[in-house]
Amino acid sequence: MLETEIEKEYWDIGRIRVLFRALKIVKPIAAVGFIKERFEELLVFGRELCLLMEALDEESSGCFQEMREEIVDSILIAPASSVQLIRTWLLEIFVRGIVDIRLIELKKLEGLPTMTDRRQPLLIRGRRNDRAYFRKQKTAISSFSEAEMPCLVWGASCLPKDEFIIWLETAKLSFNKPLGVLF
Repeated sequence: MLETEIEKEYWDIGRIRVLFRALKIVKPIAAVGFIKERFEELLVFGRELCLLMEALDEESSGCFQEMREEIVDSILIAPASSVQLIRTWLLEIFVRGIVDIRLIELKKLEGLPTMTDRRQPLLIRGRRNDRAYFRKQKTAISSFSEAEMPCLVWGASCLPKDEFIIWLETAKLSFNKPLGVLF
């Protein structure tokens, strides 16, 4: 049914979203192949696509791993490069661990323009246990904006506990908002 709706000249967006939600509940394995084949067309439904991929990955772990490069490339070109919402949801595929990204590929995404784009890679680095990155940032914490700080702290939680506690003491000095230190 989703394929039929997407092939129409004029899309019924509401109906397509309902179909995505239904697929998320039913989790048919055939949807994995459909997503792989029609990924570029489905990008405009970034949220629904990400949530469906997450549901399908729960059933068949790692079923989207070979799409890693395609997802990274899609983030960097239109429509995702010019539509923040699509780009955010594509990055969320890596944040949620649906697809693992190599740290080398993550460097391609560091030049993205908005604050949200800079926050999500911090979470991805934490998920990938990029301890060297967070150790390096200990002395450069002040270079991160207030909006990035929570993600920096969450990402740095991949450090060993004793090291993370010391890291947090350094980070507290950079929190300017009243509740920042409590966080």
